[in-house]
Amino acid sequence: MSNEKIKHKNLHSLSMLCITAVLLFLNIMLFSTVLTGCGAGKTKGTESDGASGSSDRTGRFVESKMVLPEEIGSVIKMKQLSDQTIEVVGRDKDYSLWVAKSSDSGTTWAASQLTDIATYDIVTIADDGTIAVIDYAENGSCPVTVVEPDGSAHSFSVELSGTDGVVYAAALDTEKNLVMTDTADATYIINTEDGSKKGTLDIEDETFISFLDIIGTDCIAVTREGVYLFDSITGKEKDELTAISELIQADDSLLYQHTDSGQPMVFARGEGADSIVFACYKGIYHYTIGGSVTEELVPGAQAALGNSGSIFYGISMQDETHFLVAGSNGMEAAVYSYVYDSDAAASPDQELNIYALEDTDTLRQAVSIFRQQEPDIYVNLEVGMTDGSGVTLEDALKTLSTDILAGNGPDVLILDGMPVDSYIGKGILADISDVVEDVDSSDGLIASIVKGSTEDGKIYAIPTRFLVSILTGDEKTTVAANSLKTLADRIVALAKEQSTPYVVQEKIAEGMLQDLYLADSPNWVNEDNSLDETKISDFLAQTKRIYDVDDHSNAESYQNYSESGVLNGYRYGSFDSLDLFTGTCSVEFGTIADVADYQTMLSAVSEDGASYSSLSFDGHTAYVPFLQAGVVAGGNEEAGKAFVKTLLGKEAGEGSNGIPVNEAALKVQLQTLMDPTETALSFSRDGSDKVYTIYYRSLTNEEVDEILAQLESVDEPALVDRTVQNLVVEQGSKYLKGELSLEQAVNAIMQKMNLYLAE
Repeated sequence: MSNEKIKHKNLHSLSMLCITAVLLFLNIMLFSTVLTGCGAGKTKGTESDGASGSSDRTGRFVESKMVLPEEIGSVIKMKQLSDQTIEVVGRDKDYSLWVAKSSDSGTTWAASQLTDIATYDIVTIADDGTIAVIDYAENGSCPVTVVEPDGSAHSFSVELSGTDGVVYAAALDTEKNLVMTDTADATYIINTEDGSKKGTLDIEDETFISFLDIIGTDCIAVTREGVYLFDSITGKEKDELTAISELIQADDSLLYQHTDSGQPMVFARGEGADSIVFACYKGIYHYTIGGSVTEELVPGAQAALGNSGSIFYGISMQDETHFLVAGSNGMEAAVYSYVYDSDAAASPDQELNIYALEDTDTLRQAVSIFRQQEPDIYVNLEVGMTDGSGVTLEDALKTLSTDILAGNGPDVLILDGMPVDSYIGKGILADISDVVEDVDSSDGLIASIVKGSTEDGKIYAIPTRFLVSILTGDEKTTVAANSLKTLADRIVALAKEQSTPYVVQEKIAEGMLQDLYLADSPNWVNEDNSLDETKISDFLAQTKRIYDVDDHSNAESYQNYSESGVLNGYRYGSFDSLDLFTGTCSVEFGTIADVADYQTMLSAVSEDGASYSSLSFDGHTAYVPFLQAGVVAGGNEEAGKAFVKTLLGKEAGEGSNGIPVNEAALKVQLQTLMDPTETALSFSRDGSDKVYTIYYRSLTNEEVDEILAQLESVDEPALVDRTVQNLVVEQGSKYLKGELSLEQAVNAIMQKMNLYLAE
């Protein structure tokens, strides 16, 4: 687990079955009314992601994001107290903890700061509003601070089972007992009045508890073997929650996807003593203890937290028609309200189908915004290459092409990794220049990217986000970054006077090729849109010169290559600022995926004395299109254009991953870099005990203006057809490692390229 105080950025669904006749008549009437709007009547084993098409049925849950006090920039825990008050613990921009309470289901809030708490690992809330803050364990001792509802606090330490133990999960029960489990698979029931140990959970030795939650005195422990119910006072096992066990065992992400204070699933009391409601990325569910089925209330596909990387901080059932869920979809941590609207169409009249090769948090966030803007449009997001599916890029693109030709394709394409020029040439994409002009007139768009997306006065596809390639080093090196050859010359010269363990930041062959490909590939395109064989050959030759200055055996043994740069829904850049800061290398280059990365880089540069520049090879400053969007001609073009407008707009852009093309959103992001900050990034290298710390600083107006000018100066998109990129990286890596000659590598690339382009 990582420290949220110092961290800047880290890196089954059971379908609904009808309620059985054993329920009381009133409960039958109530739940059947609620569930009718959420796909009631589906049988076990079907995909319960909502309905589409026209329907006369009405009634479904409608999602909205709640407005929290401005002090709480990010939620980390939520609980409905015994008096029905909603209590939220969150942090402000300086990572200080705040608590907010609402007695009217989130309409109004009262916030206060939790003082004298500098760091934390896990935060949990009891039914009376008591908060326990579990700090990071050191030498087998775990500090705990208990904050009472009146604000008074006291602290104690819990001695863990081993000196290397770390608390992995913790929760408070209604009696304010703290149930904890550590990485040594030990469990503890702690008296929070004095910190004494009252007992343990009656669970088999070495059973790994991934996470736990408590409802009253019912402790729900999620393990690899199943989901079990314990008494939090006695520690005795009461039951196995069989249906929830089946759900989790069918999807590993529901077992392991969690981080500080967050879990892949959260639980709360339902309408009765044996009733449980729970939320995960697959949706909001109801379960009766002892039952064999779960009932889906809100499908995950129709929720802001519906991506597999989402983590959850709490759920509350206000009543059978109103739920609150706190969680993070990777882009923001917030509280969402789900209110049953009996007049809303159970199956919206319109359907909008969106297709992307890979799932990303930013795309999910835009879908959530669009759903709130257009509640009468059912949005179906299809991802071609999901984790563990085994679907290859070639398979996904072939299936997509077949569907489009058959008239069964999507309405919106997220074109990252796809052959965009081919789709335009075949007339697959509609002109969206009216959408671009509309957003440009209201918010402003980066002019060079709009220009680069325009063909014969029309726009068929436009990146809504982008990445840029930069380099840091001494001034002579940054000046040399105006061509790949001059950069290689400079790096070879540095190698002769090497003063650091590595000249260039450690990279595997594939990673180095990809970084330089993204900066240089715009220079390979001839006027007839063919690729210049000579320039590809020169690219490989110069890249090998850079690769050969260092021994890459260490990096090749542990680093991984990601062709898309997407991990758990987040688009990462390859530039991290850390090796130069520690003196491990003299030159770093790669892609920056967020404007916040500039703050990391410039804060490090302030301390290590380096300078930075764009990788602007041969007169072109390339950008890497991200979330490039197009509307399929002949589909639901009106709704498709409306979604592209949302994706390109200011609201979706402000809090997104990737540098927004929307200038109003970009300026908001840049403005935050000038805000006062006490954030720091601490890290170690190569397993060493030495800890380095980069202290973030507020950027100056001049620095922000320089960043904006640099971002607005990009002029050519990198070749992001992933089939082309993969060919170059695959064959190029064999050349860099000495497995092929330069001529063999170039011939292999061109032969396969010609076959691909001829298809």
